Formats: sequence, structure tokens, C-alpha cells
Amino acid sequence: MAQLRVRPGGAEDHQEILELYRRHGERFSFPDPSLPGNLLACVVEDDTGKMVGAAILHVTLEGEFLLDKTYGTPADRWELARVMFEEGCRVAKAKGFRDGIIAIPRILRGYIRKVATLAGFVSDEHRFHFKVLLDRRFIA
Repeated sequence: MAQLRVRPGGAEDHQEILELYRRHGERFSFPDPSLPGNLLACVVEDDTGKMVGAAILHVTLEGEFLLDKTYGTPADRWELARVMFEEGCRVAKAKGFRDGIIAIPRILRGYIRKVATLAGFVSDEHRFHFKVLLDRRFIA
């Protein structure tokens, strides 16, 4: 078994990280370490100095929506939620965030089904939240 060396990553590793991603060959998102909100935690090299791994972390937002339950009709409240969602996504993406988590109480199961129809939502059944992919090119 090869001896592995873990070291801090840097901007000089960018091209080699791109090549590592190409070799990875799967359809996962590429958390580009040069973008805001992403952090290159480390790179791993084998005993020949070839990069064989990289840990790239990214910051995720957690969102809360406050709606006035007495406002208008259910359709009015849905429009309010949709407008807040779209603007929140626009602001988050402009600030360099890739995705966000929006928690919805279990008691609102019917509402959750409707929210899940919005573009960018990915359901995670284990934690009962939705992941919003701000850039639709990413795969969860």
C-alpha cells in the first residue's frame, strides 16, 4: 500500500484538482475551491507526489421563513412564500452560496409537498428538510 501524505491545499493546486475531478468520473458537483463559500481543507498525495484526493468543504445556509398565517387566502400565502423563496435564493447565490437548507415543521406535510415543486428543491427523507440548489447544474 502506498504511503499517503496529507497537506494543506492552496491556489497552486487548482489545475490538479480539476484533473482529479475529471478522473473521479461521477456526476457529483464540483465545489470549486476558488469560489467564495468553498474551502480547500486538504489534498492527499501518494508516495510519487500524485494528488489522489482532495477535501473541499462548502458553506451551506439554513433558512427560516416567517409568514403571517392571517394574511389573505391560502393562495395569497403561497404566493408570499414563493416570492420570499425566490428572492432569498437570488440573494444567497449573489453572495456566493451554492445551496441552503430550509426546515419545515412536520405538521405542515401538505405544504411541504407544494414547496417541493419549486425549482431547485431536493428532498432528504432522513432529515426531513429540503436542500435548495441555487445553481441547478449541481447534483445533490
